[in-house]
Amino acid sequence: MRALYSLQTQLNLQVHVGALSALASEGSAHCMRLGRETVFLFSKTGGVLPGWFKTHDWGVDLRHTQTQFLPPHLGVRDTVMGGFRVKTSTAERAILECLLLAPNTVDLMETLQVLEGLRTLRPALMQSLLEACASIKVKRLFLFMADKASLPVLSHLKTDALDLGTGDRAMVKGGVYIAKHRLILPKELAFHE
Repeated sequence: MRALYSLQTQLNLQVHVGALSALASEGSAHCMRLGRETVFLFSKTGGVLPGWFKTHDWGVDLRHTQTQFLPPHLGVRDTVMGGFRVKTSTAERAILECLLLAPNTVDLMETLQVLEGLRTLRPALMQSLLEACASIKVKRLFLFMADKASLPVLSHLKTDALDLGTGDRAMVKGGVYIAKHRLILPKELAFHE
């Protein structure tokens, strides 16, 4: 974490810990990982990490995602990790980052299982993030999963204020069509109880 702290404070890079790594830092991860841990880092598009940081063996696998699907500071906070105060995603942002990486990098079923435990998502922040989110896929997946998990936050969201796009979004070939959210999803996710 010292190296990440240096990137954030000395080089002023807008990079933060996100997705499953941010959720794990607050005890919301669902699965115990065997082998090398993966640390998910996010920065805005064009946010290049220094060569020394990328090539050094930190004892973890670094997965850096450059994206502009959310504003860089919305839902990012300071968290103490490894004795250093570093920027991490809040649970509200982290779950959306997981959905951005799904299904290729982060498993959809694991994301649903993590989401099922997020009973205290803050409605105002979740609303702001969903309204600012540039990914139709992420917004639709979140609403589908929040509905499936009966998350309390869902009853507080103004979904009519969200741009959910047009047309269908397929997460897999040959999946199950969910008409309400216009998603084609894996059978195990669609029929998960």
